[in-house]
Order: sequence, then structure tokens, then C-alpha cells
Amino acid sequence: MDDYSPVEVSKLEGHSARVWCVRWHPNGKLLATCSADRTIRIWSKEGMHWQCKSILSDGHTRTIRFIAWSHDGRYLASTSFDSTIVIWSKKTSGNVDSELKEDKSCADDWKLMFSLEGHENEVKAAAWSYDDLYMSTCSRDKSVWIWEKIETGTAITDEDENNFDFNNEEPIFECASVQTEHTQDVKRVLWHPCLPILVSASFDNQIKLYVQDDEDWHSFANLNEHESTVWAIDFNHNGTRLVSVSADETIKIWQPESSKLCQIETLLNTSLPLPKGSDKIYAELSKKWHIVASLSGYHHGTIYDCSWSIINNCILTVGADNSIHIFSELKNGEEKSDSSALVRYRQVAFQMEAHTEDINSVHWNPKHSDLFATGSDDSTIKIWNFTQTSL
Repeated sequence: MDDYSPVEVSKLEGHSARVWCVRWHPNGKLLATCSADRTIRIWSKEGMHWQCKSILSDGHTRTIRFIAWSHDGRYLASTSFDSTIVIWSKKTSGNVDSELKEDKSCADDWKLMFSLEGHENEVKAAAWSYDDLYMSTCSRDKSVWIWEKIETGTAITDEDENNFDFNNEEPIFECASVQTEHTQDVKRVLWHPCLPILVSASFDNQIKLYVQDDEDWHSFANLNEHESTVWAIDFNHNGTRLVSVSADETIKIWQPESSKLCQIETLLNTSLPLPKGSDKIYAELSKKWHIVASLSGYHHGTIYDCSWSIINNCILTVGADNSIHIFSELKNGEEKSDSSALVRYRQVAFQMEAHTEDINSVHWNPKHSDLFATGSDDSTIKIWNFTQTSL
């Protein structure tokens, strides 16, 4: 199959400076973006057009570098060059869950719930654990912070008492651990999709994985095959593989050593929630990782971001050369494009000059396999269509 280009379906304008990050809401209907103009914009589709529904402008005093939705969609975390993290929540007069399910969910006003301090320098990224019990942040100060979300409301049950939730009182966030394993600026943090396992990527060219023991969190694995800054990382849908992108212009796909992989897949294929202690079992089995594919020659400049679709299993990459590339794993019976047995992925689509300046961020829509968004130094956001029937 010949490579082809994704189709631009919408161009969103409004930010007055470079767009650092784009992130879809878990319901797939909203898009949050943040910028060097110190604002967050929340967009939704009205008819055939995307419109800005909210502008959050009172949270930070400097560039907003990163945004991350909680998995339940109730909170949005933003990180800034002003060294703070802000947690935003939706203003609601009723049941939050029901409002989030509406077609215009989260498109109304948001309020600043907390401003978290502790980092000594620019905060580069944030991520929520799969169950939203933890949030992690990373900084130019070389540290990774793990924050615990503590509910302060009263537990309430539904009529059959089989489910419970907390009332509308706001939770609090407390620092549970500070990790200082990296020797340089930490660019990205990421949680495993179904375990309390944390990953970080840094200017020191390394990727580290962390797990919690009885006393504290600690690093249990170090991936150090990149030759320059690791800018971004992402897991596949069940956390058996990890993709990383770097200033060395390569895309690397990792998985734990083959002798342990079967045990890991068995563990992760268990019905959720996974049994208590599964994180420690995963950590023990995943101390050593190897590269199953290293892709190069596609980007000509630093690769800034990547996104691994939980629906179509394709990997998106973007970078300083203004281009978008999409990769897919080779299917059974397909001829490998390289004699190396490690090559298992190929490019299936690309778009050169997708923006007029560096592309800083990319994110697959979590509900629609054909949609993704990009954000650029040219101050615009674009929404793209990628048709699966072409694979």
C-alpha cells in the first residue's frame, strides 16, 4: 500500500502565541489547548464547525506548557513555566456525571480549584493515573512529583448500595513522593493504562519507570538507547509496549524482554481491576526492556510528540520539521520493509508541511479512530481525519 496523507478537516484559531499542547477530553467531544499566551481554550463542535466555548486565563502568570484531563473527565490539570500546577474543575449545579454525558459536556465555565506549588522551575508536563488516584508532574528542576488525590467529601451510595461516589466537595492534593532519578530537565511523565506504574522521559536521554513499595516510590527500570533528549512517550492500549520519540530523530518501540512477555500479557489480560499487587508483579517482570522497532529517516529534526491510538493501534508523531507521520504494525503475511527481524512497523500515512512552523503536540481522539489534533508554533490547532479503510 502506498503512503497517503491525512485530511485536514478544521483549523482552529484564537491563541495569540505558540500552541504547546492539545488534549481531547475522555468523551471525545471536547478539545483542550494551551499556549504561550497564558490561556487554555476548550473547543467543541457546533454543527459542522468547531468553536471555542471557554477561555481559562486566570490560572498562570507565564506560558502554559501542558494540559491533562483526568480519566473521569472532571478535572483538567495545567502546568506552567511559572512553576505551578493548576487543577481546574467544571462549574456544576447538579450531578457531575450526568452533565459530563451531555452532548455539550464540560463546554461551559470552569473554575480554578487548586494551584499546587513545589517545583523550583518550569513544570513541563502532568499525567493522571488510570484510576485518577494519583497525578504526576515533572520539571526543569530535574524532579518528578507524585501527587495523591484525597477525597474530602462524604461517601454516598446508590439505591442498591453496590456503587458509591463522593458528594460534590472538592478533593485535596498532597505530595506523596518526589523522585530525583534524572540528571537533567524532565520533559514528560506518563502512567501505565491499567496499573499504578509511572514513566518519565528526560533531557538526559533516558526513560525511567517507577513503582510504589511499602515506604515510597522507586525507579525499577531504565531505558537508555536514545542518543539525545527524549521528548515524549506513550503506551499502547494495554501497556505491553511503549513508544518514545527524541531529538535524535528516531522513534523507538519498546517491550519487556521476550522471556517475561507472556507472563506480562497474561497479567494485563485479567479483568479490571487487576488484583492487588499486580503493579509489583509487573515491575518485577519488566526490569529489562528491549527495542522491537527503531524507525528513522522520516522526521528531519527533533520529534516533539507521539500518540498511540487505543482504538486503531496506530502511532502518530510530529516535530520540528512541521510534518505528521503515522505508523502501523505489520500484519501477518505482510512483507517487512527491512531485512531486520526487529522491524515490525511501517509508515502508512504522512503529511509534510502540516503547519507552517514546528508542531509541538499531537493527540488521537479517544472515541473516534479517524480523528486527531495537532498544535503548533504557528499558534493554530488543526483537526485531521485519518481513514482506517485505507490500511
